[in-house]
Amino acid sequence: MNPQFPNLGLIILLQLIFGVGTFAIGVFVIYMFYARLRDIADELRKFRIAYEMADDRKTQSAAPAPPRADDDSRYLPKS
Repeated sequence: MNPQFPNLGLIILLQLIFGVGTFAIGVFVIYMFYARLRDIADELRKFRIAYEMADDRKTQSAAPAPPRADDDSRYLPKS
């Protein structure tokens, strides 16, 4: 070792540990962010299913609906 820096190995080891720890915390934060996005998407899917079920009950009691051209037509405004 260099006599001017007797603790250089310890300093490098601490920098390496700090860098790995910072990286691990960053990965954990990104994972939690995407996990929260999945939770929000799941809740929105449940709301959409509940809305579609209520809409189907309403249309069954009314006149029969015309056949739909594609799946996206139900999300378009009604004319």
